[in-house]
Amino acid sequence: MRRGPSSSPISKRTVRAKAAFTLFELLVTMAVISVLAGIGFYSIARGTEDRALEKGADILHSMVRVARTQAITNGVHSRLIINADPNDPESYLRRIGVVIEDPESGYVKAVDRGALLPEGIYLVPQGEGVQFPSGWPETGRRSVYRKANGDTTDDTAVYAFDYPLKDRIPENTAGKPDWICIQFAPNGRLSTVNWGGGGGLVPLSNQLVLANGRMVSGNLSVTNVNDYIGIAFKRNGSSYQTREADLVDDQ
Repeated sequence: MRRGPSSSPISKRTVRAKAAFTLFELLVTMAVISVLAGIGFYSIARGTEDRALEKGADILHSMVRVARTQAITNGVHSRLIINADPNDPESYLRRIGVVIEDPESGYVKAVDRGALLPEGIYLVPQGEGVQFPSGWPETGRRSVYRKANGDTTDDTAVYAFDYPLKDRIPENTAGKPDWICIQFAPNGRLSTVNWGGGGGLVPLSNQLVLANGRMVSGNLSVTNVNDYIGIAFKRNGSSYQTREADLVDDQ
């Protein structure tokens, strides 16, 4: 007798088992894809932060070289300046400029319109008011500079002014933004000579440090202990970028 298609319980269980196994495979595959996607998004975000930090270091280092070149070319003192006015959150620790000395008057004048660091990239200041992540050294891994805070009782003070400058101006322009200062002599070396009406002698700068961060209640909060790039200076004024902790953490 001819039999029709098998409809035994074993055959049905086998079909159901195969179908269930296929669904299980699908769920596992979706879980793996989700994990890989999460890792990928994190890697992309980290890569974006790294590129922004590297771009910021390139911008800052380029302006450092402009300042040194201007000093040598014009035979005058020059300064790399970085905004240090917390009342200007867009520019604070991010806007960079270059000014040179007018040897006849001691006034300062700009040589270009300056530059702005990428969003989320800041100069790490040497003073108080910065929130550091766990593992950030208590000393070192900070910028060393002359602070332009308009306070003549501070032997590291220079006066403040607007930037870009439309014309040469005296440094002691009241009510203007504060600036951080790196100074070069006419021979291109780092300079400790006072000029333009500032305070006392300029401390010899040896590094600038950039890091990823954000502003929290008017203060800089550095976001990652491993995200930083230093620009180290030699006494002759030349400079180089480094991520070496032994160099950047050396106060």
